[in-house]
Amino acid sequence: MEIYRQTENTVSFQPPVNAEELSAVATFNGGDPVSLSPVEGTEDKPVKVYPLPYLRDEGEVKVFWTFRTNTFDGDELVTVSNTYDVVTRILSDVEIREVHPAATKEEIIRIERATRHIINAHTGQRFGRLVGEKKIRGTDSAALFLPERLLSLDSVNGQSAGSRYLIDGDGYILRHYPWGVPPVKADLDGLHMHVGGVIHNPNAVNLGLWKKSQMFRVSGVWGWEEVPQQVKEAAKLLVNDYACADVAYRDRYLTSMTAADWRIQFHAGAYSNTGNVRADQLLAPYVMNRGWAVV
Repeated sequence: MEIYRQTENTVSFQPPVNAEELSAVATFNGGDPVSLSPVEGTEDKPVKVYPLPYLRDEGEVKVFWTFRTNTFDGDELVTVSNTYDVVTRILSDVEIREVHPAATKEEIIRIERATRHIINAHTGQRFGRLVGEKKIRGTDSAALFLPERLLSLDSVNGQSAGSRYLIDGDGYILRHYPWGVPPVKADLDGLHMHVGGVIHNPNAVNLGLWKKSQMFRVSGVWGWEEVPQQVKEAAKLLVNDYACADVAYRDRYLTSMTAADWRIQFHAGAYSNTGNVRADQLLAPYVMNRGWAVV
């Protein structure tokens, strides 16, 4: 199940009729549990509704429901859980209604989810914000190619990053000092380089820092602070497609429709990528190159 970040979210649960002592706790990305309290007025209803804390980042929320009930083993405490994927909306309700004014609330939810998954699948990335650690295998080169966009770096292999690393390639490449040809400042013997106030011995330079045989644990903030405008515009084009009648035919791989006095035939491109050539062009800069090994 999906819930949105940066919005007010609630979760609901319907315990057995004879359940007692119902309590609920939630965890975010496996962190410390937080107790939940039901929405006022729903405590005595069959379906209990609980508000969640504010979710700033993407991740995974687990809600654990504990209650006492009569089982085959007798009266005992039972715990069940639900898992929620915290996602980032590409378009808000207002933005979708600007394109599709007649859409109902249920249609908006369905359209938003469909366009977001199409764009994420086409580009190979999500346009939210995530704080956490990722494991990446080296490629015997001076650059570590990242599986997602890195906004800021906290640590590598559990050691604080400090100023020893450079985020390059608009966030998709991580480099260790020295990268490329570093600026040189020689001392009297001409043997030292000076970068960022640190003295280095050029004889100790090793450009093959990201070994193929090693797995690197990179921790930091990943993704995007805001959804890029080009991605939003591509999503609006897809929303407009959903408002058109021909989308139902394309979803069923119908290449042509013929009547007595008219005929519609779709180009093969209608069934590839996002199905919209202008959306594909807008999203082209954000399509990930998966030519490196990522675990």
